Amino acid sequence: MKQFTELAHLSKLSFSQDEEIKIAKDLENIIEFIKPVTMIDLNDCVLDDGALSLNDLRDDNPHGSFAIEQVHMNTRRNKGRFFVTDQVVE
Repeated sequence: MKQFTELAHLSKLSFSQDEEIKIAKDLENIIEFIKPVTMIDLNDCVLDDGALSLNDLRDDNPHGSFAIEQVHMNTRRNKGRFFVTDQVVE
């Protein structure tokens, strides 16, 4: 809990005591969930530079698309060919 409070302070975040307890518990659950990953034996793995090889990508084949009217059936608002969204920046 102390580490969480220190991280929140360094991040300039403020939480109520109830929020701190809930978030700290959530973080503990996340850590417990991913803990088995640390048990994977990586001794036989070959390390590379992490770059994605072009051979790993799928072929980029053009294919049909949805009609504008069909896409707009799932939107709340539209104007012509465009989606209308709420203002994000004032």
